[in-house]
Amino acid sequence: MNDYLIIGNSAAATGAIEGIRTVDKKGDITVLSEEAHLCYSRPLISYFLAGKVDGEKIIYRGRDFYSKNKVNLHLGSRAIEVDPDKKVVTSEGGREYPYQKLLIATGSSPLALLLKGSGKKGQHFFYNLNDVYHLKEIIKEGDSAVVVGGGLIGLKAAEALSLKGLKVTVVEKTPYLLSSILNQASATILEERIRKSGIRVIVNNTVEEITGTDKVEGVILGSGERISCTTLVLAAGVKPNTSFLENSGIPVNRGILVNEKMETQREGVYAAGDVVEGWDPLSENKRVVPIWPAAYCQGLIAGKNMAGHPMESSGEFPRNSISFFGLNIITAGLLEVNSGEEEIINYNEDKNTYYRVLIKDNRLVGMIKMGDIKEAGVLTWMIKKKMPAGDLKEKLKSGSLNPVHLPESIRSILYGEEGVK
Repeated sequence: MNDYLIIGNSAAATGAIEGIRTVDKKGDITVLSEEAHLCYSRPLISYFLAGKVDGEKIIYRGRDFYSKNKVNLHLGSRAIEVDPDKKVVTSEGGREYPYQKLLIATGSSPLALLLKGSGKKGQHFFYNLNDVYHLKEIIKEGDSAVVVGGGLIGLKAAEALSLKGLKVTVVEKTPYLLSSILNQASATILEERIRKSGIRVIVNNTVEEITGTDKVEGVILGSGERISCTTLVLAAGVKPNTSFLENSGIPVNRGILVNEKMETQREGVYAAGDVVEGWDPLSENKRVVPIWPAAYCQGLIAGKNMAGHPMESSGEFPRNSISFFGLNIITAGLLEVNSGEEEIINYNEDKNTYYRVLIKDNRLVGMIKMGDIKEAGVLTWMIKKKMPAGDLKEKLKSGSLNPVHLPESIRSILYGEEGVK
C-alpha cells in the first residue's frame, strides 16, 4: 500500500513531493512516470534543441531529488485506469498500485491535427524531451521546416530550428501570433522581430495536406500555396490528459474539476497542473491554466493537503515570461478589453518597447510588457493581490511605475519585511 501515489512526473509532481515532505518525512511516496526521463524543465527543451543548454541543465531538481525525498520512482510506467472505490491505479503492464492518497498530475498532450497525408517520417510534435531527441537525429543545417502553430510552443520550436540553421516557415490560423496572450499591436512587433531573424511567418492560413510518399516533402496550405520542407512540426495547441479517467467517476470538464485544496470529488483523490480546471480569480471562472509556476504551486498545495496540513489555493491566472531572438515578453492576467475596463498603452517605436495594462473596477487585471520588462514583477504582484490602481494611474500611464511609488504598507508586504523605505 502506497501512502501517497502520484501519476505524472513534472512540475506538479515535484511540488507535491516537496509539499508532502514538509509535513510527512516518512510516508511512502510512489511516482508513476509515463516518460523514461527524470523530471526536466519543459520550458527549456527549445534551448536544448538549439544547443544553448545541455541535458544535465534541464533536469529540474537534480538526479538525487528522488532518493533524497525517499520516492519510489517508476519510469516508463503509464497509468491506464483509476479505481477510486478500490483505491487502486493500474498501469499499462497490468500492475496494480494501491494507495491511501492519490495525486493525478498527468499534464497535457499536443493536439493531433487531422491532416491529409499525416503519418510520414519527418512529422513531429514539439512537446517533450523525446520529441527533441528525435528532431536532433534528423535535422541538418540548410534543411527546410514548417511549424504549424504560432503559439508559445510553435514559436520556440521555430526559433530553435532557425538557430540550428534550418529555413523555417511558421503557419498560424489566427490573424496574428501568440493570440492567446498578446493583442494585435504587440504581436506585430514580435512578428517583425521574427521575420528579421529569417523566419517566414504566414498568418490567417492553415496547413491542409502533407505531401510526400513515406517522408515529408512539403505541405499544401488552405490558400493553395505549396511549401517544400523535410521537417514538419505540429504545435497547434494542447489538451489535458484525462482519457484514462473515463470510467473512474472523477468529474472532468475540459480538465479535472478540483476545489481550493486541489481535491476532486472522489475521496482521497487530488489533481494538479495542466490536467486540472481550477479557479481563475480574474475571469472568475474555472479554467485550465497550463503554465509551469501554476502547476508547481498547485502540486505543493495538493501535497500538503494529502499529508494532512490544510492549505488552500487562491486560484491561478495566466502569466508568461518568454524571449524570442532577444525580444523579452512578459504577460499576465486578462487580455481582452471589455465594457467597464480601461486600457493604458505606452509604445516607443524607436526603442521597440510596448507596454499595456488593463484596469477594471479600479484594479489592475492585465499586463503586457515587451522589450523593456522592468517592474513586470511588480505589476504581476499587483494583479495577484488585486491592489487598487487609482492613485497609481499616472505612473501606469507613463510606464514608469516602480516599487518606490507603492505605499509603504504595500512595499512592506511586497518585500516581506517591515519598514521598507
